[in-house]
Amino acid sequence: MTVRLHQAQYRFHHSPARYRGFVGGRGAGKSWIGAYDLAKRALSPNGKGRLFLVAAPTYPMLSDSSLRTMIEILKLLGAYDLDSIKRQPPSITLPNGAEILFRSADDPERLRGPNLSGVWLDEASLMAEEAYSVAIATLRERGEPGWLSATFTPKGLGHWTYETFATGKPETELIRAKTRENPFLDTQFVSSLESQYSDRTKARNGRRNILAHIFGGKAIGLNSATELSQSIHPRAETAGRAIIPRSSAWAAPLTAPYSVTATW
Repeated sequence: MTVRLHQAQYRFHHSPARYRGFVGGRGAGKSWIGAYDLAKRALSPNGKGRLFLVAAPTYPMLSDSSLRTMIEILKLLGAYDLDSIKRQPPSITLPNGAEILFRSADDPERLRGPNLSGVWLDEASLMAEEAYSVAIATLRERGEPGWLSATFTPKGLGHWTYETFATGKPETELIRAKTRENPFLDTQFVSSLESQYSDRTKARNGRRNILAHIFGGKAIGLNSATELSQSIHPRAETAGRAIIPRSSAWAAPLTAPYSVTATW
């Protein structure tokens, strides 16, 4: 089975950075790659018997989006079992004994708890910065450093996600994606959606800024727009063998320019 990733998704999944951000406009494939990335890492030999966390801003968002996307990915990878799902509080146990917890970040203090090997913050820009701070403090399962990924839409140069991921901090990488550059979207999707925004909304926010914010994967300042974008082309992964680390315990190898073989 071949899983297609566009270039930004591929770079995000194969980044050796301990803290990784994926910022993009609507339809850029943020939540999909966030779920895929965590699932593949949890299903790898390094993930066997370990504990992972998926957090969303609210429980409705967690249930309606993050959890549904993770189930979709696990089905795609042949690792889904209905009996492995615990409803309250939600969690999924994988075939290799790894467990994925699903929690709301509306009260960051509730993210404190067991030590974790990996965390995915879905729609991180809608969370308080404290959620990130609490999450990274849990990344010490078995006394080993874990990893954190965050997927989000841009919220401005003054937002904590920009300061955290886009300012060149150590062990950190930010991957940018534009909606229009996602080759898996219907070609009419963005144009149709853009046309539905009212003239009043465009005038209030500035047409360039609101469309950049929604579609462009850009961080918008008060008086200027700083573009965070790159071209995207599809790359392929063949699902299967677990990914072997590159320069860290959790980094997937770049075994070929456009594909990697992965079977388990």
